[in-house]
Amino acid sequence: MRVFLFLRGGYSNKRFYLRHFSKTKSEGDVVVCANGGYALAKSLGIRPDYVIGDLDSLSREDLEDTGTSGGGGAKQKSGLGSEHGGDATSENRPGLSAFQTPTVIRFPRDKDFSDFELSLKKALELRPEQVFVYGALGGRKDHELINVLVLAHAPAPLVFCEQDVEIYNVTGALRLRGRAGEVCSLLTFSDSCEIDEMRGFQYLLSHEVLLPSSRGLSNRIVDEDAHIKKGSGTLVVVVNLSAERR
Repeated sequence: MRVFLFLRGGYSNKRFYLRHFSKTKSEGDVVVCANGGYALAKSLGIRPDYVIGDLDSLSREDLEDTGTSGGGGAKQKSGLGSEHGGDATSENRPGLSAFQTPTVIRFPRDKDFSDFELSLKKALELRPEQVFVYGALGGRKDHELINVLVLAHAPAPLVFCEQDVEIYNVTGALRLRGRAGEVCSLLTFSDSCEIDEMRGFQYLLSHEVLLPSSRGLSNRIVDEDAHIKKGSGTLVVVVNLSAERR
């Protein structure tokens, strides 16, 4: 089971998200929307299983559509949000004709974590094999940077999917298929990261310690089946997609 997580974003063309979602999603996968990500999913005809956040980016129509009103909120600032809504059963998964009110977990605006991080926490509770995130880039730059930071420290495989870039966290090992010729960069969000093995890249950092510096900038994937394995520390891989792959 995979999770598709929609953020408000504003970086890529909506048609890209729909094309990627339609090509990638399988039966049993789950759709989670973080706050304004609901409007993005709705505009694509995709009905989520969960809508999570303070919902301050949703219109009155969207609030009514999710079965919520203007009031409500969490019991405490940093605790669990209030939860209500329909069950997300296999008969009403997004992408099918039957649309059902999603489960809504609502938090107050005055909270300790971003809507993305709160939504990701719920997604990880479902124990997915991977989380695809749409709309994590674009908008405010501080939001964008925090989103990448959250991705870097996530305990499960995540990928930010945009029309000209993919950003992966490496939780142990990462395999990149069909990306030969693309320029990529490696960076760490910890004091250091041990690179145990690299295959299929122009510059190999095997058995090196990557520091938070420009050391991993502007590498190139040279094999259709590239592989990275890491030890301790966080590792993020940014893959720039050429026009023919968009």
